Amino acid sequence: MKIIDSSYRAGFQEDVLDGVRGLAVLIVLMSHAANKGILWGPVNELFGGGSGQYGVYLFFTLSSFLLVRSLLRKNNQDLKNRKIWLEYFFRRLLRIYPLYVVVLLFVCFSTLMDWKLFYCFGLGDFGEHLMLGGGIGHFWTIVAEVRFYFIIPVFVCLFVFLFKRKTVLFILFSVLFLQIVLVLNLFVFDDSPRYSLIRNIMVFYYGALVGVCYEGNVLGRVFEVLGPFMDLIALLLIISCFLLMPGVLNVISGYFGLPHIPILSEPMLNFWGLWGGSVIWTSMMCQGFMRRFLNLWFIRLLGFISFSCYLWHWFILEFVAKLNTVNSVKLFIFITMTLAVSTLSYVVIEKPLAKIRIYSRPQ
Repeated sequence: MKIIDSSYRAGFQEDVLDGVRGLAVLIVLMSHAANKGILWGPVNELFGGGSGQYGVYLFFTLSSFLLVRSLLRKNNQDLKNRKIWLEYFFRRLLRIYPLYVVVLLFVCFSTLMDWKLFYCFGLGDFGEHLMLGGGIGHFWTIVAEVRFYFIIPVFVCLFVFLFKRKTVLFILFSVLFLQIVLVLNLFVFDDSPRYSLIRNIMVFYYGALVGVCYEGNVLGRVFEVLGPFMDLIALLLIISCFLLMPGVLNVISGYFGLPHIPILSEPMLNFWGLWGGSVIWTSMMCQGFMRRFLNLWFIRLLGFISFSCYLWHWFILEFVAKLNTVNSVKLFIFITMTLAVSTLSYVVIEKPLAKIRIYSRPQ
């Protein structure tokens, strides 16, 4: 079966963004591997410390960008058709829940068998996570993303029907909205759980806003001028992710005697949303070496199986970390097992379900 297959898509996905998604999941995998100490020496300290969130933020912005962009390509009359929204919610829930349920059941079973691959997880936890009321471990991202799926229709209808697709005016509104959300996060919802929508909405919103700007051709002339440098800008943005990892920042700030930079604090969510949106936009605009790199088959393969990779890798990593062998062997087993299990999961569960629609033609 062909794994890298774009034929069933609705026509708005870009091959280069599969590569971006592949980079995002690679950041998560390497960060979590570093947290378990199975990378090489000091690399564990540099790549660990929560840097996997950068990959998650890139996932968030990419997801909202693609969804908003696809909806904005429909005309106003289509967006008043309830079939559009029934198809939207059906496809979103079908994208997440089948595999998510399988993984949650596996976690329940592993707890019952005392395999110690995850936190203690019973049927009560299963129900809580299924209803988006809990986010233990890496499951917090699923809860946050599914909740944002219900915000996207509001976002799109606000832009289309209230702002009449006036992009610049909507950007000004968005700047004000994002700052209000930041203030609420800092002073009202400062103790909200990690998976709460109010805590993550800024990152999602930037992806949606980039979708609005991209479809409205905002800054089109600027990007025409920057065209020859777009590949370099995209590369520098990706490199900046590694330079801004907490461990790397600690080394840099210590060497130069700089104060500690709280790179994962609430005020920085504005930055990470903007960073993720910039990576997406520049990746779409680049035409040279970065586009060729992001279109490499193994980078795109990681993008296709990224959801399965994200859900399954935690348990494989827990298993591998307990093995009595050297770190290089652990890392090899971790990568091999994660790719094998994720590819099987994608082929058996994700890909067949991706072709299912309520209506005969994509809405």
